[in-house]
Amino acid sequence: MSDIDLLVRVSHLYYELDETQERIAEIVGVTRPQVSRLLKEARAEGIIEVRIIDPHRTKRGVAEQLQKRFGLRHVALCPRLAGPEDLTRRLIGKAAASYLRGLLREGFIVGVGGGDTLACTVDYMLTPANPLRVTVVPLLGGVSPALQANELARRLAHLTGGVVHELHSPGLVKDRAMKEAIIAHTSVQSIAALWHQLHVAVFGIGAAVWSERNLGAETIRQLEQAQAVGEFLARPFDLDGHLCAPELGERTVGIAPDLLARVPMSIAIAGGEAKVVPLLGALRGRFFKALVTDEDTAERLLEFDAASSPRESAAARAHQES
Repeated sequence: MSDIDLLVRVSHLYYELDETQERIAEIVGVTRPQVSRLLKEARAEGIIEVRIIDPHRTKRGVAEQLQKRFGLRHVALCPRLAGPEDLTRRLIGKAAASYLRGLLREGFIVGVGGGDTLACTVDYMLTPANPLRVTVVPLLGGVSPALQANELARRLAHLTGGVVHELHSPGLVKDRAMKEAIIAHTSVQSIAALWHQLHVAVFGIGAAVWSERNLGAETIRQLEQAQAVGEFLARPFDLDGHLCAPELGERTVGIAPDLLARVPMSIAIAGGEAKVVPLLGALRGRFFKALVTDEDTAERLLEFDAASSPRESAAARAHQES
């Protein structure tokens, strides 16, 4: 019996014949925890489809409006759940995992960022019946623990049956000279070479939560002057989608925005009230080609965009006047 046949058999027993997981374990000759994992895998493979009919939810074409308004290739929306923020974050992660699974093909090279929502996405990337053997590479250096790009790249590679190439470098260094010394190293050059071959890049959108302790007084001054509202992969931007604080980019060990723009499919994953303004700036900057978020955030993005016409950023004005 093939792996797919086993998944189909277990699905029929559980959902159509109402057998318990204990009874299914006896029938097919596995343990009860294995039955639970098989059912999860069947959902991941699309063998089982679960539909929740919410009578209060209406079709408003929000995804289509966002897609058309900002020239996106795809928008995936999930409902927003009342309660702790992590509930909606998990739904966004699950929707992103489903979309990503549909995109990946054997031999793909995938770049990943870091953060809470991307970690949720990886959590829902269940191991497929047939390993995809993708190559996973971080898009940004970092030395923080579980949610940094190296760790998420390792987890994604394991779950897809692929391989990981880790980036052994801080994400932000002291100055340009230190960055140049790091990227001259052979191991980092091999990562940079893979950035030029990416098929898919997936990352989060961050809010403006930087501090002088992390970035330095001069960089903070630049960000305040430019009225930066968010960042992606440590690249800050303003509400109009203009990149800010070029000095920070000179110290960042990660994929450059112009190279990211050439990746065939780039996916941003973010949602919640705190991400509305950063997401609008990122959308106006055309920093990604697909978006996964929640319905409330999507609606607020359209409303806020209509109410706030793009303005010329302080950084752009300063550049023109100089």
